[in-house]
Amino acid sequence: MESQSSPGITAIPVSPVPLEKVAPGPQETTDTLTQKARWTLIILLIVFPPFAWYLMATNKHYHKWFAYVILINGVIPLLVSIFFAIFYMPSLLSIHQSLGLEPPGYGNLMWGVGLSVICIVLGIYFKIAVKKQGSLTKTQMIFGVITVILSYILPAVSYMYSLMSVIIPTYTAISSIN
Repeated sequence: MESQSSPGITAIPVSPVPLEKVAPGPQETTDTLTQKARWTLIILLIVFPPFAWYLMATNKHYHKWFAYVILINGVIPLLVSIFFAIFYMPSLLSIHQSLGLEPPGYGNLMWGVGLSVICIVLGIYFKIAVKKQGSLTKTQMIFGVITVILSYILPAVSYMYSLMSVIIPTYTAISSIN
């Protein structure tokens, strides 16, 4: 570093590199932190969703994301239910009829479809609410978190029950043939 001095003035260091290149400005630092926070939230949504929901509920900046999470929690189970209804259930019904068993119903599948539709409607409502208000109210967030939790628990229980109600009679029929 060079220093320049004149009588009565103390030396001022002159840097060969402009200061803009040395330290990031406040906007660049904020953007980097925001990007890291977004990726952290995405990873938490995959690894441990309840903590991500809590972070989204406490930070109003992510309320818009919460509407999308609810939409995704509605669309994915709906697509799975449609796939099961179109491709899996007809073959399952024919297997049961050929073995002389009582055919399984679509009742458990309808729970998943109903909850999916509720999540989709709620997600669209939340998107509109965030657009109008800028963020969600505390009551809306609590209702949203409860809906998301139910959208994880109820289909899992329903599909497990459906699976067991299909496997046990099929196993019993196959073992009685041997």
